[in-house]
Amino acid sequence: MKRFLFLQGPQGPFFHELGDALQRAGHVVHRVNFHGGDVHDWPRGTAYRGRMTDWPAAVQSMMGRHRIDSLVLYGDCRPIHRAAIDTARIFGAAVHVFEEAYFRPGYMTLERGGVNGHSALPRDPGTIRRAAARIETVPPPVTGTQPRAGEAVRYYTRAHVSKVALQFPHVRWHRGAAPLTEGLGYVKRHLLRSREEQQTAKAQAGVAGRRHFLLPLQLDCDFQLRSHSEEGSMQAALRAILTSFAASAPADTHLLVKRHPLDNGLVNWRALCAAPRVHFSPGGDLHQMLGHTVGMVTVNSTAALPALERGIPVKALGRAIYNVPGLTDGKPLADFWHRPSAPDSALFDDFRALVVAKAQIPGDPGCAKGRAALIAAAMPQLTGGYADPLARAA
Repeated sequence: MKRFLFLQGPQGPFFHELGDALQRAGHVVHRVNFHGGDVHDWPRGTAYRGRMTDWPAAVQSMMGRHRIDSLVLYGDCRPIHRAAIDTARIFGAAVHVFEEAYFRPGYMTLERGGVNGHSALPRDPGTIRRAAARIETVPPPVTGTQPRAGEAVRYYTRAHVSKVALQFPHVRWHRGAAPLTEGLGYVKRHLLRSREEQQTAKAQAGVAGRRHFLLPLQLDCDFQLRSHSEEGSMQAALRAILTSFAASAPADTHLLVKRHPLDNGLVNWRALCAAPRVHFSPGGDLHQMLGHTVGMVTVNSTAALPALERGIPVKALGRAIYNVPGLTDGKPLADFWHRPSAPDSALFDDFRALVVAKAQIPGDPGCAKGRAALIAAAMPQLTGGYADPLARAA
């Protein structure tokens, strides 16, 4: 029997259903809620209403009192999660981290210890090749069709109301902006949709038939940026990339900057991209854009993965599981504009097989069928032995 502590999960019932499955299997499950959105997803959880500065001591007491040997959470960089992970290591408890899938759709990431920049996946090409050669099967994806926007609206509405009503007076938003502020940003985007469609068409026409690079923006609240890059924010990274482009890119080269589809509209990216040969696209299809670009520049977005899959050169400025010699271009950015190097296609195939087999599970938290698949795949990993991605690669 194992003793689990669940912290925040993806919006919706997935974590609650997974906890119920573990309890039915004879394990002990505890859950902590930090605001009304968490309560909506898991009504019987324990409410933490204290200050965030007191959370490290609180979680240490909780893990010791309940003899927790397994920590389960979604994302490993939120401050409340970092404190719990540090405590779990003191107690020798296993840390199981779920996250959005590296390869989508139809999967979710599940790794022990950490994800993204904290992942145990190898960054050495030889190790990747040896590990991939020993993989017998890669689980197929399980996709759903139910939209998740409704879950997000309900989650963040209850989160905001719980703070205003002083039910959770000390809650801190890990995304930076408060839910109401973000919601107003999305409303503004919706009202400007027609104008943004025109801006998208103009940007794509501006690079049509011209040699150009693609820069997909990441969310400014993305912990990939905040924890796994030197720049620390998308705005800082964008300024550095535009400065390099202006100073070093060939005069006949253009740069297409694509806004993240889930951007809340609070930053005027179009104004920040106002520069010669730079075209800002508030919308558009990433895969269609990849069909015309000569290379991609990113900090550490997973948007680089479909680019690598197509054989498109990628320059990654931050720490990422795919920032591997032979996959991404190792030259300085100033040289990348002139001579972008394509990825090794065989190495990418091995990399993809390793990631899907060892760091992802099939399913989709947005629908009942997908959640059932995720739970079936996650249970053995949470309750049984752990398959280290490096163990069989030596």
